[in-house]
Amino acid sequence: MSDERGALWRNADRRRARFDANAQAYDTHRPGYPEESFDDLVSIAALSPGDPVVEIGSGTGIATLPLARRGLAITCVEPGAALAALARDKLAGFTGIEFVGTRFEDWQPPPQSARAVVAANAWHWIAPEAGYRQAAAVLRPSGCLCLLLHHVVQVGPDGFSAALKELRDSIAPLSEAERQAGSYLEHKVWADDMEASGYFVHLATTRHAFTRQLSARQFVDVTNTYGPNSQLAAADLARWEEAAICLIDQRYGGSIAKTEEAVLTVGRRLGD
Repeated sequence: MSDERGALWRNADRRRARFDANAQAYDTHRPGYPEESFDDLVSIAALSPGDPVVEIGSGTGIATLPLARRGLAITCVEPGAALAALARDKLAGFTGIEFVGTRFEDWQPPPQSARAVVAANAWHWIAPEAGYRQAAAVLRPSGCLCLLLHHVVQVGPDGFSAALKELRDSIAPLSEAERQAGSYLEHKVWADDMEASGYFVHLATTRHAFTRQLSARQFVDVTNTYGPNSQLAAADLARWEEAAICLIDQRYGGSIAKTEEAVLTVGRRLGD
């Protein structure tokens, strides 16, 4: 296990608690995924309406809703009560949606009960030694593990990221572990890990980019939902918000473009 991966997992319980405590902000400000990513998922995993799917870390239903619109029967494994409550409201109009309030690695599902296991920006929360084994156990023969992740492609014009880092470091510098963990997720593709697990063969990885134009306030709000900023003391957070908004308003015309890429990696269970 890499140092970056280990740091992410060792802090998982504390990070889960922060996300659940800020569930509404997470739901309001985090981006979704392009519809093309879900079209790819359904096609590559050969899913049909009514097929049973397990979603790991379903959160507020950001990825669950597009899956439900495609007619899938989804078991949402989400330990955060506040996150799950928002998802329940969002998915109230759909049938075949079930919520399980536990961590995926602690869950005891019926074996070979799902056609696919899906995790959207959640796979890195799972204890490494348990994730692939548990996913393989819950999947039916030829079932697929489908992992979605956001990669940041470009934030603002050239020079903006450096200016933002300088500003953040002047208030509360990131630890080396935080920097490594952030870099790990921004570049991670799960194909090699799938193959190395011994439980899956990699089928395909697809990418779809999308760009959002964010006001200074919107940029600060979404940035505050990510780990490092969610840990800041109240006084430091207020200083960061004021300084970041001032930077964007005064030097970048009040808004910046953020381009991200939805990366989907699909693997099929071995031994079928």
